[in-house]
Amino acid sequence: MKKNFLLLFTTFLLFTLTATGCSNKVSGNLGKDGIKLVGTWNGVGNALGRDASYNCDYLSFSIDKEGQFTLKDITQNKTCLSGGLSVSSSKFSLNTGSETAVGLPSGWDDLGSGSTLSYTMPSENILVLTYDNVSYLFKKYKNGTQSDSANTTGPLLNLTENDVWYSKEDFTTDTNRYKLSLYDNYMELHSLDEKAATENEPAFITNFFYLSSRDNEFTFYTYKDDSMNLPAVFKDLPNGFSKCTMKIHAENNSLTLSYKGQNLLFTNK
Repeated sequence: MKKNFLLLFTTFLLFTLTATGCSNKVSGNLGKDGIKLVGTWNGVGNALGRDASYNCDYLSFSIDKEGQFTLKDITQNKTCLSGGLSVSSSKFSLNTGSETAVGLPSGWDDLGSGSTLSYTMPSENILVLTYDNVSYLFKKYKNGTQSDSANTTGPLLNLTENDVWYSKEDFTTDTNRYKLSLYDNYMELHSLDEKAATENEPAFITNFFYLSSRDNEFTFYTYKDDSMNLPAVFKDLPNGFSKCTMKIHAENNSLTLSYKGQNLLFTNK
């Protein structure tokens, strides 16, 4: 009798725990449009057209085939937000239940249940997520591939040993000078104009995210608006988000950036 009671109680307890666990799982729906989103995506650099206060290098965004997602701080191994997502066309909405978000990137502070994000994929391994006019870029993580190894160098850093360059005053019609910083998978452009600088620091203009390259031709995904003090070489760059292809050639202590017939020469001195 006692054994039967214990068996019945144990069965009831397991059923209760299982039911509770299932009830906490928020449903998702990828549909046909969202299958390509399945995988783990790691944040790259800063938000498009934003300075270092909008950084997402620490983030990982994972989506499974059931439409469950996890936004995680990989530096602290901490979940920022999780739940289910429903995909429709180029947007998806989040359902996080009663979960409270922590450690979200700048501009995404209000992200939570009921929020809608738009997304675009400039290439099959690049995902750009936009919420409240702030767009972060994520690169698909392919487990075990050399491209994701911490010991490999990105395509831009393979160009030259130097990763910081300064425009030459005698080679441009611009009255301003510019600083170009190269990273593994993106580059940033800053203005050295004293009027634009903040606390004697170069003023951020915009960033260019690497998509592909062939020989010395590089294709980037970038953002431009009328408020940006871009050099004349980018006068034909369209407003908003766009892909742009430019030639980059590094030799000795100089680097030449060419876009639509216009050149800008940089030196590392």
